Amino acid sequence: MDSELKAKVDALRARREARGMADPLNRLRAVMAESSAPVILEKRAPFRSAWRVTWERVTPESAEHGDAEARGFVDRDGFRSRLEHKNRDYALTLREALEAVKESSPTRASLSYVEASDSVASGARWITWGFSPDYSTGDSLSLSLHIPETVSGPSRARLVRLLCN
Repeated sequence: MDSELKAKVDALRARREARGMADPLNRLRAVMAESSAPVILEKRAPFRSAWRVTWERVTPESAEHGDAEARGFVDRDGFRSRLEHKNRDYALTLREALEAVKESSPTRASLSYVEASDSVASGARWITWGFSPDYSTGDSLSLSLHIPETVSGPSRARLVRLLCN
């Protein structure tokens, strides 16, 4: 039985080699030779892609100048770091991103609004949660979930419908 199986495997390998398909690199070369379209070597699943959460704090003083006091990224633990820390990887899964929004939400402020970046839900690139100003400092915080490019329009629309309504 083993010699019969070995003969079948050898025959299959010989046919593949005759067609120039012995290894994945040769298959890629064959596809590229047949088509002028770009070849996507790896396509990640849309909800396993790089979701990111950003934050922005506006103080009464910074609002007078028309800018935010500080802004940055939120990591897996809900820790908010400033934009200067660019050496860290802030790519999250959707579950981690939603947990990060929950963990980094202020405790003394209530949620004022949740809105998408676009009035057409399938075109939304991020969703923002805005919190009421902190009564002791006057600072207001907003958190934004940035949707990866790989997420389709209908999936974006479902996400906006779930999170914004």
